[in-house]
Amino acid sequence: MNTQTDIERMSRLFSEVYPYLALYITDKYGYKEGYCLDIGAGAGSLGIALAKITNLYVVSLDNDSAAIDVTIKNILFEGLAHRMMVIKTDVHDIPFPDNSFDLIVSRGSVFFWDDLPGAIKEIYRVLKPGGKIFCGGGLGSREISRRIQQVIATDPRYKNVRNNWREAPNIRDKGQNTAYFVNAIAATGLKGSVIFDCEGIWIEITK
Repeated sequence: MNTQTDIERMSRLFSEVYPYLALYITDKYGYKEGYCLDIGAGAGSLGIALAKITNLYVVSLDNDSAAIDVTIKNILFEGLAHRMMVIKTDVHDIPFPDNSFDLIVSRGSVFFWDDLPGAIKEIYRVLKPGGKIFCGGGLGSREISRRIQQVIATDPRYKNVRNNWREAPNIRDKGQNTAYFVNAIAATGLKGSVIFDCEGIWIEITK
């Protein structure tokens, strides 16, 4: 289980990624208002980055208590408590009614969901008609990715990260992830796409 120190350290390492992704998402989908759900939010960084450049009301969801504590601290530090909410729950059981969110995002956690087709269906359930899902993993730009991977490869503070990324069974190579995502979408019966952008792979679905 991650500690608050682990989560904060990773948040600092990825600090350039989330503003990049927030700009990408708002430029691509145009959402500046409405309701956004950030799943597997970790330190809340993507949701915070989106809230800072839009008027979206953002719900950060994670099932890790340490992550929840860090997210709350970061939201308060950024002065965004009036436009953000934190929920401790699992992606497979989202405690919101059907058609609740305009935009649903996730970076990094999708590879660890126990039942990817089931999670996609649950996310789709709470998505509003016309809404967008953008879930996957990526490191922003090529330059940001290069800097992060260099730090992970050389900094002794990230030895555990190196080992976990090497050994984690759900972190597949590009070809395996493509098949994994395509098959998961197909299993849901929904129409969606697998896209490669922001130095990563993503599931994109419109309701």
